[in-house]
Amino acid sequence: MNRSNRQPSKSAKPAAQPKRRSEPVDAPPREEPVVLDDGVFRLEDWLPYEFSFVANRVKGALAHVYVERYGFTVAGWRVVAVLGSHPNMSAKDLAEMVGMDQVNITRAVAKLAKLGMVVRRTNQADRRSISLRLSARGMAAYNDIMPVAWRIQEILLQTLTPTQRATLGRLMAAVVAQAKSSLVEGQDSDDAEAAA
Repeated sequence: MNRSNRQPSKSAKPAAQPKRRSEPVDAPPREEPVVLDDGVFRLEDWLPYEFSFVANRVKGALAHVYVERYGFTVAGWRVVAVLGSHPNMSAKDLAEMVGMDQVNITRAVAKLAKLGMVVRRTNQADRRSISLRLSARGMAAYNDIMPVAWRIQEILLQTLTPTQRATLGRLMAAVVAQAKSSLVEGQDSDDAEAAA
């Protein structure tokens, strides 16, 4: 990201700077605008693109485990990851936590149930809702995959200091909260998902 301390004068437009991705988390904010002098939008300066880039790399590193070993889709892995630490959730609550629409979550849960990974039970407090949890087989898959996921995260953060990691965590929590409250949820599919 272009986060140079140099500030452009008010009378001159900032020149395009080479990409730098080694800056600490608490570096000064990037200069504006991300549109170059010739009006070209520089995608690599767009924050959602950078999120997507990291997410795709993580997905590629982790998918060989949950796809080859267990036959999970990306959505299926998301469901297993959430239910592993938050059992007995409804499909609606699960969709909210995963950040996907309920239709795709329902489809993923159905596939996982066929694989013997998820158990569906009628909620005793509300007969109209279904409570979801991992089966013993699903929990075994969760326990197998999660150490790999944590190692990938550690690789991503290994150049950051503890203070920078804490700062990044707070910033990401704020961005996620803003996305939940301000952005309209759209349809996504297993083939188009960007996050692991």
